[in-house]
Order: sequence, then structure tokens, then C-alpha cells
Amino acid sequence: MRRIYLLLVAAISIGNLSNAHATLNTKNLNTKVGNSPNVSSAVVSQTLPSDDFEGNGNITWDSSTTGTSDAGLGVNFSTVTNPDASGINTSGNVGRYEDTGAQYANMSFDNSSKFDLSSSNQVRVKVYVPTPSTAHTQPAQLAIKLQDASSSTPWTSQVEVIQQYQYDVWQELIFDFSGQSAATNFDRIVVQFNSENNNETIIGYIDDFKLTNDTSAAATVTSAPALPSDDFEGNGNITWDSSTTG
Repeated sequence: MRRIYLLLVAAISIGNLSNAHATLNTKNLNTKVGNSPNVSSAVVSQTLPSDDFEGNGNITWDSSTTGTSDAGLGVNFSTVTNPDASGINTSGNVGRYEDTGAQYANMSFDNSSKFDLSSSNQVRVKVYVPTPSTAHTQPAQLAIKLQDASSSTPWTSQVEVIQQYQYDVWQELIFDFSGQSAATNFDRIVVQFNSENNNETIIGYIDDFKLTNDTSAAATVTSAPALPSDDFEGNGNITWDSSTTG
């Protein structure tokens, strides 16, 4: 460690002013020599990924129709007008996720640096999924997965959190990765509706996607009214009016 003392004395003579002195004494200015310690380094805060689909996001989504991924992922993704501007989400634009029936359909994005999960480990997103027009056997769920983009087989070391959703209403889902707060290898987030290893199609909408340190409760949602149905096994909600019923 070399300690340098700087003494700057300036004699200034302007007009009738003489012998004016400006003195700068900089003490204890440390410079690093060799392997000497105690040199501070700049701490760069993490820019958290987010997308509100109104042009304010910093995420480049990789899907069959966006980013750099190929069509094998089986998800067409685009920004569209909100299909149901109501409840907790009245924004104008949202993301439209269309699973075209590929076996492992999903979309993802890569972050520019590794996620600092020690400080921000909550993924929050608003979700709206219309009731499918055809029969479905897959669960109504959304999976968020963290992966290491540098790995040749990123799915082998991924961590996953799954949340169930309701049809026909905007709701906020929270994916808690606080159990991975010590992990430093993740820099990719994968989004997958309705499980994998199936060929069912689904359309879902997302909005206000973000990785955050916000651990508050999800926005309150009023359940959508049940759609009329009857399987004649006692599970319907229809009262039929006829000559003998109703």
C-alpha cells in the first residue's frame, strides 16, 4: 500500500488581488500496489426483468414467433389488446400465449446476468385463461422454471414452481423461489401453461410479469361466475324447464 499526500498550492493574482492562495490537501489517498487489499469496488444494482406489454418492459421473449427460439417450442406469442379489461387488470395491452400442441410447449427469456435471488426471488404475473373450447385433461396450471442458460441441458438442473389458476378471470399468481436464495447459476425463466408431455392446445394471457422482492399478498380476485353445464351425473348447475322438470 502506498500512501500519497497531495498538496496543491495555487497563487492567484487577478487585477489588484495578489498573494491569493488556494490550497487543496488530499489526505489518505490510497492506491493499490501489487496485491494490497482495501480497495473498494463499485457495486452495480441488479436490473430486474419485467414486462407490462405497454412498451415499458426489458424482456425479449423467446417463442416460435418472437426472439431467437425455433418453432419447436410450439408457442406463438404476441402483444394484443386485453381480451377482458376488468377486475384487477384494466390495462390496454397484454401478452398472448398460444400453445399450438407441441409436446413440450413453452416460452422463455434469458437475462443479461445471473439472477440475484438473495434479494429478489418472487415472480409475479397476472394471468387470464379463457375456458378451452374443447375438452381438456391437463391441469389448469402455470409453471415458472429457473434455468442456467449456459448449460447444454438446462432442464436437468432447473427449479420449478407451479400455481393453479381459474378460467375466465384475471388473477395474480406468485411464484416463490426464496428457497433458492443462495443459488447463483440461474439466468433464464421459462413460462409453461398446462404442464408438458402432452399435445393439448391452450390460449392464455399474461400481464405485469416481473421478478421482484415484493412479498405482499396477491391482488384480490372475485371469482368468475360459473358457466352453465350439465353432465347428468349430478355435477351440473342447470335447472331444465320442461313439462316434467323446472
